[in-house]
Amino acid sequence: MDTEITKDSTGEDEKKAETTVNTEIKPQTSEVTESPENEKRKRDIQNFSTIAAQLQAQRRFSEAFEYYHRCKAACEKLSDREGTALHLKNMATMKENLAEFDPALEYYREAKILFKELDNKEEFGEIIDRIAKTFYKDRKFDEAIAEYKEAIDFGCTGGDLHNNMGFISLASQNFSAAREYLEKAREVRSQEKSEFLDITLNNLGTVAYLEKKYEDAKNLFTSALEENRRKVKDDRTIQFVVFANEKHQKEGILSFECYNDVLTLASEHLNLAAALTQLGEKEKAIEHCAKAQALDPDKPYLYLASAWLYLTVGDKDRALQYFKRVISVDPSQIKLKEVVDTLNPYAFVKVGRNELCPCGSGAKFKKCHGKGL
Repeated sequence: MDTEITKDSTGEDEKKAETTVNTEIKPQTSEVTESPENEKRKRDIQNFSTIAAQLQAQRRFSEAFEYYHRCKAACEKLSDREGTALHLKNMATMKENLAEFDPALEYYREAKILFKELDNKEEFGEIIDRIAKTFYKDRKFDEAIAEYKEAIDFGCTGGDLHNNMGFISLASQNFSAAREYLEKAREVRSQEKSEFLDITLNNLGTVAYLEKKYEDAKNLFTSALEENRRKVKDDRTIQFVVFANEKHQKEGILSFECYNDVLTLASEHLNLAAALTQLGEKEKAIEHCAKAQALDPDKPYLYLASAWLYLTVGDKDRALQYFKRVISVDPSQIKLKEVVDTLNPYAFVKVGRNELCPCGSGAKFKKCHGKGL
């Protein structure tokens, strides 16, 4: 989600929430008399907006909220519905930055009603996006998709809406709906010549991969990489990363996962590597995995994808190294520990390299079960 879910969530999404602020409010002068009292209110709006923006830049969100609230109150006195809606949106953004999502939703909904009455499709669509992302974070997938459908029914356009609907359907593992929305997103983004077309292609590739259509997945991930290379600068998003673990799946182990703050190009290389692995193209798979690692080194989302890939191509030692990294980042990975134990029951046992291996072989640990660790 880019200005959408692909940019969402805990990384870029929060940054967007911090900066999406309207400080220039133009009261509806046709409805306002130019009395001294109203002139003062206009000045107050401008002054309060400036102060609020400064406080927000300093991440003093509670104080910024109070000034935006004053702006909203002044706009209501002026019967300035657009200004009221814009400052309701700003108030919601401050609450979102404070992780106070329930009040944020209420302010967004109030703003949505006003923007719809004003027939402001651009602002209405943006508000819908904020509400849907909040639902997505709470795993309320149906509610999130309903919001996007409302935006489309109202006449909002753009590939972002369809891409996000596909992304959320994919998160809920409704693959047929995901494919339908994403195909529409590809059509629209191609027409728009959108710089985010590669994200939609990557999402479509994920659908094909999870349906075990590995040749289709390979082609889509390759197309995503080709589109990405046309960008001036790569971006970070929320993205799905697939795992080459079909032969090693156990209950509780997923074949894909959604990660935050992913470098798009790196995730596309990883996903293509997984598809190539499933097609038996071992050398090409390792090559693309290495490219991903070089692009975004030491990032946790690389570890699990790399671990499954190396295990599937037969490099157990390198797989164990990456599995250990995953578990060091997230010790709660009980199921993954079980996988590691089947590969090497002594992977997490504290044994000196020159001590005898606890397996009873009589060899030093470094030459037995400690080899490669």
